[in-house]
Amino acid sequence: GFIWNNATKSDAVKLDGKVMHRASNQLLGAPGISTATFEVVAGGKGTIVLEYKRPWEKNPPASTFKVNLVVDGKGGASTGTGSSIW
Repeated sequence: GFIWNNATKSDAVKLDGKVMHRASNQLLGAPGISTATFEVVAGGKGTIVLEYKRPWEKNPPASTFKVNLVVDGKGGASTGTGSSIW
């Protein structure tokens, strides 16, 4: 089914591992919580992008989540407004 996929193309941050999903129960298609952890790798501006789609299909994502951020030279980050397109 549909899962959140990392589509981030940023020089400032990178996905640390992979997007993890924890379902509320063991039924196929059960709702749950997805978690993505990003690591700061350089200063500058970037956008974290997650797409909700079936990774094997070429169709556009059903939903997109974006967070704009600015990373200072010391590795600190501040976020702009996150947006979600449903």
